[in-house]
Amino acid sequence: NASNFVYTVHKMLPSGLSSAPKQQSLTLGGSSQISYVLPEEFAPNVESATPVSVMFGASHHPPSILGRQPISPVVTLTFLNSKGHELDLYNLSEPINITIPILLDAKEQLCSSQVELFNGMARCLYWDKASSSYRSDGCTTHQTNAGSVTCMCTHLTSFVVEPDLPPPDCSDCSAGQYLNRSCTASTNRECEACPAG
Repeated sequence: NASNFVYTVHKMLPSGLSSAPKQQSLTLGGSSQISYVLPEEFAPNVESATPVSVMFGASHHPPSILGRQPISPVVTLTFLNSKGHELDLYNLSEPINITIPILLDAKEQLCSSQVELFNGMARCLYWDKASSSYRSDGCTTHQTNAGSVTCMCTHLTSFVVEPDLPPPDCSDCSAGQYLNRSCTASTNRECEACPAG
């Protein structure tokens, strides 16, 4: 389904990167905007006469891996050399900003209570090929509004957003209280005052 996957490819010479657009936006699934912004001084380490392709795309339904369940599409930003091989871009001196919408699936955006739940409680992750897992090092998270998150990363790959909720309170109830409801993976325990008598 075309609304579940979008991409764009731009080809340019590295010598022309200074005059090339430093940002790009795509619409995913009708109204969800994804975008990236390159730092002003960004230039991949290749010869100036070698063409470079910028691949930018997104797809709904990123996989849940090792218990991490993304709440966004997977967004990929890579640079390729003239032979189509990925350029290793990491430890950049200035981060690349990638704005990713928070979505539960391709058909619906978050309802207001879900937006409130995740507002300020999301974390940017990237796909690490070496460990076959999502990781967060090299990326910081900046919440731009209730419906999207900006990931500021010093390397390029594929990115997702996961909930960054505090762990549930599973501590013992205080003296004079009893456990009314046990905690779960996503809810706090509930304690009630012991009845008088």
